[in-house]
Amino acid sequence: LETQLRCASWRPTRAPGWSASATRASSPTANTLRGLVMMSSTDGWAVGDQGTILHWDGQAWLVVGSPTDMTLWAVAGRTTDDVWAVGDAGTVVHWDGREWVKITSPIPSDHLPSDHHLHAVAVLSPGDVWVGGLGVLAHWNGVTWSIDPSVPPVLALVIHDIRSISMVSSTIGWAVGNVALRQGCHFCSGYDLFAYGLQWNGNTWQTILDTGWNPSGSPQTGPPPLRGVLTLSDTEAWAVGDFSVAHWDG
Repeated sequence: LETQLRCASWRPTRAPGWSASATRASSPTANTLRGLVMMSSTDGWAVGDQGTILHWDGQAWLVVGSPTDMTLWAVAGRTTDDVWAVGDAGTVVHWDGREWVKITSPIPSDHLPSDHHLHAVAVLSPGDVWVGGLGVLAHWNGVTWSIDPSVPPVLALVIHDIRSISMVSSTIGWAVGNVALRQGCHFCSGYDLFAYGLQWNGNTWQTILDTGWNPSGSPQTGPPPLRGVLTLSDTEAWAVGDFSVAHWDG
């Protein structure tokens, strides 16, 4: 995985062609928004703090009733009646075309919900959904959840956190995030986080990038955390993270 530092070359700018759809003054919510998905120019969703859910109808962003007050980190969907969002404490909610409803969490009931925040979701169909977060990567088959063993559980000394999932098909996809050392109930500060990446081949998630903390808890050097990924094919994917842009060429 080729990683390039881009810290000096990227700067915030008011680029031609971009306009503010909802500013601080006109936004229907005062809460921070953290995830966005657009199905078309007249159908989009944004989610954020305190379970906030907004819908775009082509004219305006409107607040929609939410079944949770937990922070929602990510939202994804493929059709107007099949949209998913995930968040803190293993929260999963689903839009069926009429309302948002809370879905049974993939986090086992004997685990502490506070240790299993979900940060990523990818939807291929109503029976093919992936979610990921702190120490968990899980798949929904339309009926039940199954926990994938590729990501070590959150009870381990070294914590793996899935921050983004991008699926092209049922056989091609990437999940990226970070790895850190658990310290009591807290995690190390930002400079102690390193990149983490897995590739889906249709049968298993293969760990392609896992540098940082070794099993003894000693830090190693490695690329910085990855926060977002876009999969184009089995031989091309792009990821972004702390001060970096990464490219996969197969």
